[in-house]
Amino acid sequence: SNADFGVYELRFINQEGVSALRRFVVGALPEINETEPNDLWNKPQKIPYPSIVVNGQHQSTGDADSFSLTLRRGQTVVAALMANRILGGLQDAVLQILGPEGFIIAQNEDDWGADPQLVFTALEDGTYVVRTWAFPQKRKTDINLVGDPRMVYRLTLTTGSFVDHVVPLAIQAGVARKVELRGWNLEDKSEDLDPPLSSVGQRFSWPSHHSANRVPASVLVMPHPTRIEHEPNSLQQSQAVELPLSITGHIDSPRDVDAFRFAAKQGQRLRFEVIARAVGSQMDPVIRIHDSAGVLIKEVDDEGPVLADLDTEFVIPSDGDYRVAVADRFQHHGARYVYLLNITDAVPDYTLSVGSDVFVLTSDKELEIPVTVSRTVGFAEVIEVRAVGLPEGVVVSVAQSEPTGDSSKGVKLTLTLKNAIPNSVPFEIIGKSQCVGTTLVHPAQAPLQTLEASTSKLWLTTLPLVVKQ
Repeated sequence: SNADFGVYELRFINQEGVSALRRFVVGALPEINETEPNDLWNKPQKIPYPSIVVNGQHQSTGDADSFSLTLRRGQTVVAALMANRILGGLQDAVLQILGPEGFIIAQNEDDWGADPQLVFTALEDGTYVVRTWAFPQKRKTDINLVGDPRMVYRLTLTTGSFVDHVVPLAIQAGVARKVELRGWNLEDKSEDLDPPLSSVGQRFSWPSHHSANRVPASVLVMPHPTRIEHEPNSLQQSQAVELPLSITGHIDSPRDVDAFRFAAKQGQRLRFEVIARAVGSQMDPVIRIHDSAGVLIKEVDDEGPVLADLDTEFVIPSDGDYRVAVADRFQHHGARYVYLLNITDAVPDYTLSVGSDVFVLTSDKELEIPVTVSRTVGFAEVIEVRAVGLPEGVVVSVAQSEPTGDSSKGVKLTLTLKNAIPNSVPFEIIGKSQCVGTTLVHPAQAPLQTLEASTSKLWLTTLPLVVKQ
């Protein structure tokens, strides 16, 4: 294949409909399929190369998959399993490493969400075994290992280069910058990046031809300056910054707290966003906002382990200097406790959402698509909502969301089929509004089945009415 390394999204389409979206991964390492029987640790499937990807399934109740590899003393192996987070697998997987005598020497259950990862350095030459099995995502009263053909996984095993994350986690659009690669067994430790201006607000990734990774290395592309924290930057010695700003930090020592000092005006509404778990960090962030005297005026924590990253707003009470401190909730630290802190003005805006990414329209019945409108920071403008990319023969009117009343929170698009030709096509629902001399255009987002993600690429299937004889 000529495809770049990365994660691709696939659907199967015919005149009768569209499948749910599935992800397909193109990797940099050789790939093999898991072969049964390999349940027993002392009868594992042998791995033919020191660096490889195993495509497998936790396919039946009680299933445990074992793989053997030979390591030399001092050699570091990375075992990273991709299942739930990217592929939408239904399992909560476990990884173990067993030593040459069969004793468990390392185990992990949750690293990036429900997906496990282990990094192990061999203390002696010998044959080691990597084992994986699955628990259900939703806990049950029994403790059996679960299995299902839909519980697919990709297990990366490598003694070569493996990229975990990059620093900084964000760069400014139009500004060429060298980023540092961080992980294990790395030979190339930096990359030169110059993402296009069209990437602003998006995640920019690039193919890595020399290193393995769980997901492609990437950075957020910002319209404003980006920086890296520097020590010392405790609350008493806070690092001076200017807003707006994106700053990459690292909680790398016991009880580490990173503090940043900035000037703000009374009534200024600021947005504070901390991104950590979303990029594979181990950090459970908490932020605290202090006034110039060091008095705590606001603390923000998450709503649990699933929603560990933070996004909050704060209205400045008076002119002056303020400090925002970032720490780990449980005072943990380590090489993978990285985060991105974004501080920007909170501006009026809106988002649109729909309940599904796939719709069916028949010639005998109208199709109503409810569109939820969410307004933030007092957004009070008219929003025009329309569907674009529909095939010929489909008629739809434009809906209008008013600043007040029922339509301020949601509208309905009504589709009618005038030309009964079987077809399946992609389309989008777009919102358009004028705000302070700026045109705000946003596509509606729909949740993806089985995946922790959303999409603006919707699909419509048109079907003629079938008359039963």
